[in-house]
Amino acid sequence: MHDDTPMNEDTQEDLLSAYFDKSATAVRRSFGRFERDIVRPVVRHVLAAFKHHPMRSTFLAIYAALSALPILCFIGFSVFIFSSFAFFALSIAILAAVAVVLFSGFLLACALAFLFLLAIPLTAGTLGTYLLLRFVFFARREGSARQALGQWAQETKGLFVKTLPVEDPAPKTEHRATTSQAVTLVVGSVVLDGSTPADEQEATVPGPHVLDPTEYPTPRPDDKVMAYLDALEREGNLDGSGSL
Repeated sequence: MHDDTPMNEDTQEDLLSAYFDKSATAVRRSFGRFERDIVRPVVRHVLAAFKHHPMRSTFLAIYAALSALPILCFIGFSVFIFSSFAFFALSIAILAAVAVVLFSGFLLACALAFLFLLAIPLTAGTLGTYLLLRFVFFARREGSARQALGQWAQETKGLFVKTLPVEDPAPKTEHRATTSQAVTLVVGSVVLDGSTPADEQEATVPGPHVLDPTEYPTPRPDDKVMAYLDALEREGNLDGSGSL
């Protein structure tokens, strides 16, 4: 590792030196071309002009030296004016667009508020016309305005007041009474008890507990038990009391 690191550094330095030499060569070549093609011909032309026309060349040189500063100032001022006008024009355009959009939004809000206020009497008029036509329909069908008034009032009340359906709790009570009722059959020495744990828990609660036979009807025994009892009865082994 110690041997490879100096070699890598030397390689990178060589590459950087090669890139620098190439860049310097390209720059020197460009400046040499510029000097050979532009600067030297201009210098030769100026020297020739001063040699052949010294008064005119001196005047032009002084005039160019004095005009350089105003020309540079004009160029800088022109760039500043163009950029400033472009910035202000863009700002004014954005502000004008925002102002127009806000004004349009205000007009829209006013229009919506007016339409909201206009919709209230139109809705009331439409509903009143509908109710009047329904009353006329009921009056023509019943033949009397007094008889039609009750139906019309009931229908009008149904339009404004929605009543919820009332559930009948009787099926739940009957189901609870049916599922909580115990069934006890005696077949010989076997006792078939159909009571539920809830019934046993209620039976252990102290205090009087009276059952209404009309509220808790006696359920029917299971189909398998009835089939077994019918078979025993056909064989003559079971009497009418339900015991062997």
